[in-house]
Amino acid sequence: MTGVTGAPDPWPEAPPRGALLPLGSIRSVVRALLMHDPDGGPVGLVLAALTGLVFAVVILTAGALIRDAASQPVDLARLIGFLALVAGAAVVHGMALARGMRSSERCRRALLDGLVGRLRETSLEAVEITGADSLSEAVARALSTVASGVLLVFQIVQHGLTLIVCALVILVTTPTVFLCLGAAAVVWGVLVRRRRIVERRASARAAEAEARFNRHLGEMIAGSRDLHLDPAKRRDLVITALAPAARAARDGAVAAAGARSRIMDMHALSWLLAMALLVFVLPRFGLSAQVTVAFLMLAVLWQWISGLLLVMPTLERAGQALDRLDGLDRALAPETTGPQAAPAAADAPAFERLVLSGLTYRYPDAGGVPGFGMGPIDLTLRRGEILFLVGGNGSGKSTLIKVLTGLYAPSDGDMTVDGHPVTLAAWRSLFAYVPTDLHLFRRLYGIAPEAVADGRWVLDRLGVARVVGIHDGAFTTRALSAGQRKRLGLAVAIMERRPVLVLDEWAADQDPESRRLFYTEVLPDLRARGLTAVVVSHDDRYFTAADRVVKMRDGRVVAEDDDDG
Repeated sequence: MTGVTGAPDPWPEAPPRGALLPLGSIRSVVRALLMHDPDGGPVGLVLAALTGLVFAVVILTAGALIRDAASQPVDLARLIGFLALVAGAAVVHGMALARGMRSSERCRRALLDGLVGRLRETSLEAVEITGADSLSEAVARALSTVASGVLLVFQIVQHGLTLIVCALVILVTTPTVFLCLGAAAVVWGVLVRRRRIVERRASARAAEAEARFNRHLGEMIAGSRDLHLDPAKRRDLVITALAPAARAARDGAVAAAGARSRIMDMHALSWLLAMALLVFVLPRFGLSAQVTVAFLMLAVLWQWISGLLLVMPTLERAGQALDRLDGLDRALAPETTGPQAAPAAADAPAFERLVLSGLTYRYPDAGGVPGFGMGPIDLTLRRGEILFLVGGNGSGKSTLIKVLTGLYAPSDGDMTVDGHPVTLAAWRSLFAYVPTDLHLFRRLYGIAPEAVADGRWVLDRLGVARVVGIHDGAFTTRALSAGQRKRLGLAVAIMERRPVLVLDEWAADQDPESRRLFYTEVLPDLRARGLTAVVVSHDDRYFTAADRVVKMRDGRVVAEDDDDG
């Protein structure tokens, strides 16, 4: 599925299979349960099995009491014993349910913690390639589906064992009844499977139609300013896109609901037909006494049979969700940092020169098209200098910035600090980065309280201190313009006390006065404080503010001028 922007659905709907008993999904969910709750999971399964056995005993005992009541009254002792058995079943069932709910939540939390750990350890390239940064809602739904699937496994063990025991009793006591009901169940199962395939296809079409409507609606909301200015455009969007998508979503939802209701109708009809078989057909063959017990068993157990079959699609979705989460987990492999040539410093190491030698990077191929390649790059950064990185769109500036800051591991080449190789962690500790798509955290994570004062001068100098403050380690507001957010991001970068600031087109969103202050006052002040600044800029009128200007084209450095050149 693709949206109006052409972006593919990261987790597309799986093709319908319609299996009555999705054994593969059940195995996946049980494996996840035993892996993520190794202590409580087996105990819960044993309790569920015990509950199933106790329920089977309750049902069989009830059948025997009713059968005997036709010839003699039930004595008080048997009645009390039966009620005690029911009470014991309720207690065991409560214990199994509580254990199942705990195991379900533990599995969800373990899977979530594993993904969080992967995201913390993986490379930026893996996050960008997998789209993990835009999958938060899909991951949350998948985790919820898995948690539901784990809980259903306990239900299957419990009710399944009850059904098996009762079926065996019917087989031993009334084999004719068992064979007749079994044959009817096989025919009914084939019909239900066909109906389930139809329902899954209808649900997939409905989901696709709903996603298409949501995309058009999102486009309408995102472009509301243009649409308010141009009624003809708004009318055209509604008539040609939104209204048809809304009708398709409505019709798809109605069709899917109809398919589901027909499956439920089949469950009800099959129960009535089974009752008719027991009441009107089998007694003609002299099976009246046996039919009485079978009738009672079927009447009690039918709701469980129906319930189990209705939850099988949820279990299938749980298995698919586990496959997707496992695939995401494999894609977010921990990044390799190369040989540990030097121990990472607790703080950013002091330096005089940072040298990039023969540095290259190439993006992965996409659809047979070779990815963009950068380099080889030879570049030296000196402590306390202001370096401007310039070039046209697509020249490789942003790629070089990501490699320079250690966000991307280079494909080849060396990076040294004063002639010495360092670990990737130590290299990264040198840089504070303000990207074009800056994300402002609400709190100043990882910043010591005494470091907050380091960046207040920027807030004051650029006039943002009057609209936002810092209280108890958090910003008083983040409802700011794009330019104000960039000014706040610059202040945060300074508070991080890294020796190199990397600013990717920081001035692009600034008003003329803030831009002038940045180039003529802020950058000289950073130099005076001994900080190195790498600034991606298109403001050629301010290039004189730089100590050096490095120009890129087609992924390579094509010119390098100092402030005298």
